[in-house]
Amino acid sequence: MRNFKSRQLKSAFVLLFAMLIFSISCPYVGVTAYAEEDQDIRVVFEDDDEIDDDDDDDEDDEDDGEDEDDADDEDDGDGADTKDDNADQGKQPEPSNNSNTTNNSKKSSKSTSRKTHRKVTVEASSKATTYYDKVVPGDDIRITVKIRGHKVKSKKLKFSSSKKSVASVSKDGVITANKKGTAKIKIRSKTNKKDKCTMIVTVADSSVRTLFIGDSRSVDIFSGSESSILGEVHDDIVVCAMNSAKIFFMKDVLKNSDLSDYDTIITWMGANDYGAFNPYKKNYSKLVSSGKKLVLCTVGASGDQYMPPQDLPYFGNGVINSFNSQLKKWAKKKKVDTIPLFEYVQKNVHVDSKDGVHYSPKPNKNIWNYILDNIS
Repeated sequence: MRNFKSRQLKSAFVLLFAMLIFSISCPYVGVTAYAEEDQDIRVVFEDDDEIDDDDDDDEDDEDDGEDEDDADDEDDGDGADTKDDNADQGKQPEPSNNSNTTNNSKKSSKSTSRKTHRKVTVEASSKATTYYDKVVPGDDIRITVKIRGHKVKSKKLKFSSSKKSVASVSKDGVITANKKGTAKIKIRSKTNKKDKCTMIVTVADSSVRTLFIGDSRSVDIFSGSESSILGEVHDDIVVCAMNSAKIFFMKDVLKNSDLSDYDTIITWMGANDYGAFNPYKKNYSKLVSSGKKLVLCTVGASGDQYMPPQDLPYFGNGVINSFNSQLKKWAKKKKVDTIPLFEYVQKNVHVDSKDGVHYSPKPNKNIWNYILDNIS
């Protein structure tokens, strides 16, 4: 009996030892332990396939993080989006089999709400070039300044605004459009004050897509004292006009403006070009070829009886009629609309007896209203 119990005890030890050896030689593939708030710790056993899937998910999460960081770098300065990104990073994601799709849809909704900053490159020099830009309220312009072809850091430049309530500018050269109106942004080198330029910033609705260019007679339409009207909006038309303006002024306005902002270009030019229409023809042809709607006003009549004899060959009706004849012939060939301001002035406007060139009274909105009535 004693021997039987001894054998039974030995058998039990052998069986226990065998079970111990088996448990050591056959471990579980993986164990993940996690705790949830107000719950006990749970242990979940996973097989090989599930572990591989988790590794793939980790790689996807890392890629998503890199994409968001890149997007943040591109959108620096937009505080609202930065806050949204930080908030999303702090949230615990809900379990989902379509986590990648969800992440992509979140990115898509963020990208559509981001503000696109306008970038403009200008050249500062002794020529003091003037640039023209139209921007919608709430948007901003990031300026890159070059001097003699080389990019200049903003810390070596001085920026100022003539009307901060309309458009303010930071020390880094970021112009912010605050409300509708026109502001003059001056840019100057701190090391050489001769290196400078100016930006005329027009803050207007995106629906404003017509540009008007003129000389002193156009200035007189809106003011009796100013020497220029640059970037002002009148009846949803951006006006750029200057005393004594010739072809060079029009070329500069067209060259230094973003013409994608405009569908229609109206000009009242030629009074100071002594009958030379060919330079205008070249520029007008480029506008027509680019798809712009072009409207040309004929040069207004002068008062020969009030003009000094020495001025008649340059500003008299003889040279004006020659210019207008060439203009109308070209416009007819190109199917470009014209507005007959020469005839209108002769019949309806008083020529100033002081010089025989300008009109009175100043300002003279009747001329402007006639132009508006003839824009088809």
